Amino acid sequence: MSIRVIFVTALVALTLISGCGGASPTSPSVAPSATLVPTATPAPPTATPVPTVPSPPTLSGSGGGWIAFVSTRDGNREIYAMNADGSDQRRLTNKSVWEGSPTWSPDGKQIAFMSQRDGNEELYVINSDGTDVRRLMRHRAADYMPAWSPDGKQIAFVSVRDGNEEIYVLDVQSALQDAEGASVRRLTQTSRDASDLRPAWSPDGKQIAFVSTRGNAREIYVMNSDGTDARRLTDSGGDKDTPAWSPDGKQIAFCVMREGHWGISVMNLDGTGQQQLTPSGSNTDDYAPVWSPDGVQLALQSNRDGHWAIYVTNSDGADPRRLTTGDADDLEPAWVSVGASAAAVP
Repeated sequence: MSIRVIFVTALVALTLISGCGGASPTSPSVAPSATLVPTATPAPPTATPVPTVPSPPTLSGSGGGWIAFVSTRDGNREIYAMNADGSDQRRLTNKSVWEGSPTWSPDGKQIAFMSQRDGNEELYVINSDGTDVRRLMRHRAADYMPAWSPDGKQIAFVSVRDGNEEIYVLDVQSALQDAEGASVRRLTQTSRDASDLRPAWSPDGKQIAFVSTRGNAREIYVMNSDGTDARRLTDSGGDKDTPAWSPDGKQIAFCVMREGHWGISVMNLDGTGQQQLTPSGSNTDDYAPVWSPDGVQLALQSNRDGHWAIYVTNSDGADPRRLTTGDADDLEPAWVSVGASAAAVP
């Protein structure tokens, strides 16, 4: 046998052996050839795509957007989100501690919330897809009930750092840069035996509604966003809680205790024109109302079917529809849509 025949035979055998080495099914096959060719320089690896935070759906004319809420369906209170029609319910946090009070950033891409994950009640922020949890402050006192400002620059919250429950504001940018050195200002100054709670920004960011027990009653107040000119809006019987501004800034929804049960009411900005939207005192509770971004609907938590669930009603309280199901408690709805910022308010 000639040297040329031996060479060709060996080359074919090497080619067959290399072809059995597990090449990717998508790799192109190369026909055997007696002529050796240089191996092509491999292309540089493709950069790993950076995940983007999804934006909430736009308004559909009857609510739209996303609703964040708290649920006990997985054993303890965690933050969830869903479409405003109740579809695509998904868990965002996963800790064996109490977490609650979700509040959306104006662009709908982040949620601030309260968590006990580091030992005490503190404020955190998370992307709307559940990624990138960051602590906003580090303080030995409890901080809770966050409310994001319409311009996205501040978060109002409640703290006991000065001895009793008062309302403060946090500069978001400074908190994201350094939780230890976050810029915080106190807005309310009540007596040691009183509490200021539940801050809620007006759509233009110029005022904050809140709940106070000053004056030996739990009532709704409003103040300028710098803490000045606090004035009482309600003075009728029954405790009040959870004020929420309408998107046009003309009304405030809130809940009121009657005959031992919570119901939803609405009033004008000066406290006049109070109207009861959902019944109270009938062995059921409706609590924590929030407006849809277009002002057409209200979301709320109700135990009318035996345990707490998220419902939506028309803005006059009619046509209640249940969004969450199951035997767990679903609480504290927060509603957002794309463009739901101060610039979009008429």
